[in-house]
Amino acid sequence: MRSKWQHKGNTLISQKQKTAHGHSSGRSLTTMVVLFVLVATIVTSPQTSADPSWDDPPTGTAEGSGLQECIATAKQERPEAWVCMGGVLTSTHTDDSGQTTTTTRLVEFDVLQTTVPSQVNGQSGTAQSSGDFYDTWCENASVCGRQISSYIAEVKGNGAYGNLRGAIGGFDYIVRQNFNGQYPRWRSIIDWDWGPTVYPNEFYTQCKRHVRRAPDPSCGTETAYFLHINSRNPRRWWPSPTGYDYLSQRLTSSSKYHDDLWGSFRAEGYNTTWHVATIHTGRWRHCDSHLGCRYYQVPWTSNP
Repeated sequence: MRSKWQHKGNTLISQKQKTAHGHSSGRSLTTMVVLFVLVATIVTSPQTSADPSWDDPPTGTAEGSGLQECIATAKQERPEAWVCMGGVLTSTHTDDSGQTTTTTRLVEFDVLQTTVPSQVNGQSGTAQSSGDFYDTWCENASVCGRQISSYIAEVKGNGAYGNLRGAIGGFDYIVRQNFNGQYPRWRSIIDWDWGPTVYPNEFYTQCKRHVRRAPDPSCGTETAYFLHINSRNPRRWWPSPTGYDYLSQRLTSSSKYHDDLWGSFRAEGYNTTWHVATIHTGRWRHCDSHLGCRYYQVPWTSNP
């Protein structure tokens, strides 16, 4: 823009006016000064179109350190679609050839170990006794894990999603695992926090066996099919508030295991698929024992 104005030359315009109309030198000088100030203002004004506005999440909906840092990273990078599951960012980009790439990376590790309410102790912890706590548990953090017993553990991830213009909505993803001997079994929940109606695609609960110096092989995968969530129907369970989804494969090894929990969804009014990064209830072993599988690490860490 600067070269355009200099090429036109507001000073030259004023000189032409002076020659053609016989204006006094004082009036021409005044015109030149006014035009120069106007041009300087236009040239030096910030280009707001190159820095579109950003919609932050509503106050009080994204308070975990990792979640906040993840959203700040999305704001800086402006991906076409992004999901922050705690401090883990999953972003989608489309290159000039139209190829879409989705990547996931850790922005800040922020997984907290939390205490278990007295109403959710021992082998009980049914939906009736624990469900009411899911709204308040871990609401001011990013991702939390809690061990209810040697056989039961829960994880909750606070999530936010959006696009290059900012945050669009938020939700919680909660999974409870309760061993039945050598069979893992899961109960999954999604909670609507704010934003448009969310239409979940498939969510997955996958068993993984730890292997040294190699990718962990799968020991079975189950699928959760949630109904939509919104302000009128803020919570959905799979398979039910009291039931569990059993792993079809019986675990008989003394190996170390963990679970991977992830999924994807769409939102009303947007032609986008958002991908939710993986969370975990913890790590377990001793599945070859007559006592069955038992947890030894809750919450999950990258070090087995």
